[in-house]
Amino acid sequence: MKKRICCLAAAVLLTLHCASAGAATYGTLEYGDRGGEVMQMQEALIALGYLHDEADGKFGLLTQAAVCDFQRQNGLTADGKAGSITLTLLYKLSGGSTPSTGTDADYSTGDIFGGNYATLEYGDRGERVILLQNALNRAGFDAGKADGQFGSGTRNAVAAFQKQYKLDVDGKAGRQTLTKLKSVLAEHNIADSDNSASSGGAASSDVPTRTLYKGDTGNDVMAVQKRLLELGYYAGLVDGTYGAGTAAAVTAFQTINGLTADGIAGPQTCGILFSDDAKPASEGGSGNTSADGTEGVEIVIPEGGYVTLHSGDAGQQVTQLQTVLKNLHYSIEVTGTYDSQTVTAVRLFQRLNGLDIDGVAGKDTQTVLYSGSCVPGDVDLSYATAANAAPDGSDVQLLHWFNDIRDYLKNNKVFTVYDPATGLSWKMQLYSPGNHADSEPLTAADSAIMYKAFDDQWTWSQRAVYVQLANGSWCIAAMPNMPHLSGGIDDNDFDGHTCVHFPRTMTECAQNDPNYGVSVQETIRDHWKKLTGEDIPW
Repeated sequence: MKKRICCLAAAVLLTLHCASAGAATYGTLEYGDRGGEVMQMQEALIALGYLHDEADGKFGLLTQAAVCDFQRQNGLTADGKAGSITLTLLYKLSGGSTPSTGTDADYSTGDIFGGNYATLEYGDRGERVILLQNALNRAGFDAGKADGQFGSGTRNAVAAFQKQYKLDVDGKAGRQTLTKLKSVLAEHNIADSDNSASSGGAASSDVPTRTLYKGDTGNDVMAVQKRLLELGYYAGLVDGTYGAGTAAAVTAFQTINGLTADGIAGPQTCGILFSDDAKPASEGGSGNTSADGTEGVEIVIPEGGYVTLHSGDAGQQVTQLQTVLKNLHYSIEVTGTYDSQTVTAVRLFQRLNGLDIDGVAGKDTQTVLYSGSCVPGDVDLSYATAANAAPDGSDVQLLHWFNDIRDYLKNNKVFTVYDPATGLSWKMQLYSPGNHADSEPLTAADSAIMYKAFDDQWTWSQRAVYVQLANGSWCIAAMPNMPHLSGGIDDNDFDGHTCVHFPRTMTECAQNDPNYGVSVQETIRDHWKKLTGEDIPW
């Protein structure tokens, strides 16, 4: 795994080393220690996502591993001992129960990263991630709660920002992305001070005096929602919270009124919104072209608001939902029934558009879908591909599951799968070893890539793949991609696990796994024969 040194500039570490006499100092906690101090440390590790166990006050092996992980991720010596420097930083980032909110950033000038533009990426943690998340949220790209953990939500927000501003879409916040984000925030705040909104068709007291972004709250947000409701763009609650539905309604208003469709209610947008010149949604007609160039997406707000659609529902509203998803290049057939394919398409739509991923087409999901400005289903996911280099056929080895691989994977759980049929690759993690490797995609992006590799479907039909283990060696295997039963990763957009099968003897399979197990071994043997011209001898 690539080593990441993140979170703190050298000056911050120096400050921790040279703490003033009045600052808190801590004694060293290490393996075998017990008591309230250990429990306090465990609670902080749990809050930051490093420890996935209960805080029992016992410094055992899991706690030691969590301390090492925290130290590695934050540029400290990874010795597994929690000394004063480690604990000071740990409690600073966890804030006792919650991480710092990064409120020291200067958004009025855009000077939000302190001149530190080192790349932030998936898996990073710390104060710089908090600053990034707050900046993305202010710019209207929903990174979720600023918790200092660069997860799939933050990566999706970064990718959406990059797509919007025509940067390389890789989901990583490097110098180019951070610099652009800085300038975007600075421009918005300059606009706040240098421009005034016209009142037009509304009382001047109703017109917001600040630029409104996703996540903002207040009476001015309520005024925007009320005006959008009057003009037919908004069908949600007038609750003063600038959520996904409000942002989508603003985007739709901007599209029809010839404004930059960014979902941000700035002075120019509000000036027209609250004027007599504001065009209602009824003037939008059908066949609008969205900001991403997708044609044929009609801005539709059903009478009485959006009805939440679930698996098993049927009717005209489901047909309309499926039609729009298909026009946006999501893999779906228009059947009028909310089937498993629809659930999968909705989940992918939600993930790509920064919504809560539940496969249910609720108000927020439909508002964004029908806004005419959303991320289509053919968005480039290559930024999340785990490994682009294809193995040479001669590099692929014949390794036995029980003799060579199972015990290795118990200690080196993460591996790469390469599909020779499509050239796609993704990361997986072992969930449980048995007669085969019960495994699950490492991240939501890996789930999406695997889904595309299997022809945009979840299926029990297996195919031969190549697996790269943590030591770099490649071996042959076969697998379906159907999620089933249970899994251990919460945010990978994959409900359960799937099965990766490595070579076993046909005799053993016939005895212990006579149906599907034998079928998968035949797939492995057929591919090995094509690859090497040889039969598997056992």
